[in-house]
Amino acid sequence: MDKRIYNILEENKLDALLVSKDANITYLTGYPSRESYLLVSKNKNTYFTDSRYKEEARKLLKECAVQQYNGSFYKTISESANKLKVKRIGFEERFLP
Repeated sequence: MDKRIYNILEENKLDALLVSKDANITYLTGYPSRESYLLVSKNKNTYFTDSRYKEEARKLLKECAVQQYNGSFYKTISESANKLKVKRIGFEERFLP
């Protein structure tokens, strides 16, 4: 994980950042991202994907927990953020799914 991302969290007083653009997820993790989201927080990073990529992601992503979303990825991400006690979450500028 590119450590500069944690500086962005601190500078913007964020608890977490939701990355949704595949190119940015690939840049941050070094893993070719497809149909995924990345929740970066100070305590835990979580990579959300569907069932097609879950096992491969678990093998290759060492700095992220991998969680499969079923149905609504918004609900899955929200539940994960709540468990991490995230109060302020940032989103990528100019890109939302």
